[in-house]
Amino acid sequence: LDYLGELELRKTQDQFTSHLARFYAAATPQAKALLIQARGQMAEASNLSSAAATPLFLSARTIFEKTGDIPESLLADAAIAHRAVLEADNAKGREMLARIIPECESRNYKWMLAQNLSVRAHLNNNLDNYSEAISDSTQSLQLFQKLEDVNSVSGIQSQLSTWHFRP
Repeated sequence: LDYLGELELRKTQDQFTSHLARFYAAATPQAKALLIQARGQMAEASNLSSAAATPLFLSARTIFEKTGDIPESLLADAAIAHRAVLEADNAKGREMLARIIPECESRNYKWMLAQNLSVRAHLNNNLDNYSEAISDSTQSLQLFQKLEDVNSVSGIQSQLSTWHFRP
């Protein structure tokens, strides 16, 4: 994990993995046991419907916060926000993204920032805020291009083309 964090930092200046590696290197055995539980909850939640997944994501987030694992706490929040937007719970999605996006910016978590800008673009599309949706998607696209994430670039380009050619 240390090597991946150094590589990611050197190549893209994204600090997520290096922060995660630093956290795990300093974690106590008791904290690591709790983190295994939280990561299991995240994995289980990702296979469930939103209604069933949210309590597991919230429980995992609580454990991550309790142990001081900020990177994975943000991941749990991002998963909840994404589910909220997909379920058109726009108020919850907006509230969470308003907290997640600045946090990703301040911590220099570029990939997670790009992902959450894409989610916010979906939220803005849900709310018929098309200019904001296109702006967020464009910003997300630019970040993914800098990160050389070809799959995400393709997805965002598809998203943008759909929104630009709306009937």
